[in-house]
Amino acid sequence: MSESAETTRLRGELSRLEQQLAQLTREPTGREMDEISAAKQRADEVARLYGTTASNHVPGETPVAYRKRLLEQFRPHSPSFASASLDALHPSMLDTVEKQILEEARAKAVDPASHPPGKLTPVQEFDSAGRLCTKFYGDSAAWMAPFMTKPVLCNIVRSPKG
Repeated sequence: MSESAETTRLRGELSRLEQQLAQLTREPTGREMDEISAAKQRADEVARLYGTTASNHVPGETPVAYRKRLLEQFRPHSPSFASASLDALHPSMLDTVEKQILEEARAKAVDPASHPPGKLTPVQEFDSAGRLCTKFYGDSAAWMAPFMTKPVLCNIVRSPKG
């Protein structure tokens, strides 16, 4: 390879890397930040039901990519999309798919049958007055068992009067 061809190739590579760096260091616009924070809030409501939080936005990530990444956390809990790939999903369909995945994940989280026996998951949420409340989902025997007596089988023998 000649020196000029190598120089041209290296300049092209440098230009590509500079574009990638510019994309990573670009500040999101106000509209994009609104989309990102709204997506995080929606995902956080469901994540709290599982005892976790939604992951944060990564610099350089578009709002659509961020929303798809958030949905990956809940996709296994959605029977409709458990085996689907969200990578090729068109952005115009994202609202519908996001709503369905989050609804199905929310329903599964509050279903007592979906929790392992002997485990309660605490969920903190705000009520209509703005107070922070903790609700527990799962097996109620997890906290009641220490206070319950074990069943006892016995016979009552009465002595004859005599």
